[in-house]
Amino acid sequence: MRWLLALLFSTICHFVSGYNYLVVSPLFGHSHSHFMGTIADTLTEAGHNVTVLMPIMDPDLENNTGLKSTTHVIKVAPDNRTAAMFMQKARFSSRLWNLDPSAFGMIKLAMHLAQSFSWQCEKVLNDKNVMDTLYGMQFDVGIAEPSDLCGFGIFELLNVKSTIAATSCVHADHVSKIVGVPVAPSYVPGSMSTKSDVMDIMGRLQNAVQTLLGVKFFEGLFDREVALFREKYGPEFKSYEELLAQVSYVFTNSNPYLDYPHPTIHKAVDIGGIAVSLDAKKNKLPQNIDEILNVRKTNVVISFGSIVKSCYMPDDYK
Repeated sequence: MRWLLALLFSTICHFVSGYNYLVVSPLFGHSHSHFMGTIADTLTEAGHNVTVLMPIMDPDLENNTGLKSTTHVIKVAPDNRTAAMFMQKARFSSRLWNLDPSAFGMIKLAMHLAQSFSWQCEKVLNDKNVMDTLYGMQFDVGIAEPSDLCGFGIFELLNVKSTIAATSCVHADHVSKIVGVPVAPSYVPGSMSTKSDVMDIMGRLQNAVQTLLGVKFFEGLFDREVALFREKYGPEFKSYEELLAQVSYVFTNSNPYLDYPHPTIHKAVDIGGIAVSLDAKKNKLPQNIDEILNVRKTNVVISFGSIVKSCYMPDDYK
């Protein structure tokens, strides 16, 4: 009887125990960290064991993890080259205001950021203590944002069987192309395009070119990181196409009621709004901001996000 009870108890424990998740969330942008942090917290609150690997790219964001209930966090100090680059972010932000509004201009400026991802990935792979810790944890599922490939390469090293790509933006053309979501630049604006869904023949041509350039930009970044893995772990390490093609799902920060209509597949899951809190008690404004907004009955608040700071706006724009 005791043996039967012990067997039953072990069976119950097996079914109620959570999965082990590894969430990779580089600290380089507030919205990205907040999105990935919300996913981690949602899993933690559902009873799963969640570990968050946080390579620190921007030292100013070290404490802006986006996490509330998830406590098992592994941080990796910034690479010296990456830290030096982010020290120049004021100059970077000011240049965004005068950026050529095209995919060419965006990609030219983003190339510097792409290099920092490669440096930080190298830093993580060379941190023996971090990698040994991860090897010993036997994760069931890995979740990373496909803004770079390092997380998916780490999942491959750790032999994580189930992986998920989660993008804090809307659909990502460079991921869609690989996982089987149709990329249709003739009528769907590219994720790095300046066009809307209303296009004449020239607009469609420009959208197609800008979509292609956006894909090529990420392919260049991924090639750099795959080279790091192959240099350290051998030339047979999987390509970025293989790593992304094997993801189980692609989560996008998109709302199907608000996004442009586009073809999709069941593998792509829209979770737009997951990072938005609807709890009025948690959404209280700081006192100084609340006082300003209470001066008038109605207000219009314009925000350009955490990267394009309004303090660097040129005077003629103001």
